[in-house]
Amino acid sequence: MPFRRTLSIITDVPTMDAKKEADVIMTAAALGFAASYVKDDQPVQFDMDPLDLAHPEWSEPFQRAVQKIDTAIADYLKAHHLEPRGKVHAGLAPGYTKGAVIVGVYKLAGQLAPPSVSAPELSPKGQALYDKIKNNDPSIVQYTGRGGYTGFVDNKNIVENTDPVGPRPTARFLATDLPTLHPRWLPAAGSPLWAPRRRKGTQDSYVPWGLIMGDAAGRDPVPPTRRERRTCRTRRPSKCGIGI
Repeated sequence: MPFRRTLSIITDVPTMDAKKEADVIMTAAALGFAASYVKDDQPVQFDMDPLDLAHPEWSEPFQRAVQKIDTAIADYLKAHHLEPRGKVHAGLAPGYTKGAVIVGVYKLAGQLAPPSVSAPELSPKGQALYDKIKNNDPSIVQYTGRGGYTGFVDNKNIVENTDPVGPRPTARFLATDLPTLHPRWLPAAGSPLWAPRRRKGTQDSYVPWGLIMGDAAGRDPVPPTRRERRTCRTRRPSKCGIGI
């Protein structure tokens, strides 16, 4: 894949901000996706965690953002002589339920999914890890920022090892039948964005751009303890999947 070295993702102007441009790109992708449905009379719903509904500092900006998306799509379609027949809604993701719930199983069985908006009952260590992940705690040795999907397996043991397993990222796979690839962006050689990616103890060795946790290249490594390694191999802690 060819590379394109510029100061920011889209332009080569020193005043541009790569993070702001990334936000614009993701916003455009969300708008385009929603508009493609709305114009064909298929409404779209963006969901938030039902447990966050009680926090107005999260729920109110979410509601406003979804309303702005709906208005922007309607204005765009009307300007192009397309009547917006659908609508963009704000909703809640399915609540947590005990047991294994596979998407679509209840519908196939002609049943309604059991309603639930209660959080899983986590162990004390599981709750502490959940809070660290959700608050982007710097002690978490795994990428939990933009674009990251993080989970863990809680450990309900009350003797011997009681540490939860994780955090763990979702798996990623290469897609097949890709169209012609657009040149991939890299920061310019002298960009300050490279500074955190310089390997510890080196002068000119940098972690590849795009590698998760690359910004931690200059930090001291935190190896897993023997107990943590044994946990991953031999323990079967009770599962309590948490999506962040």
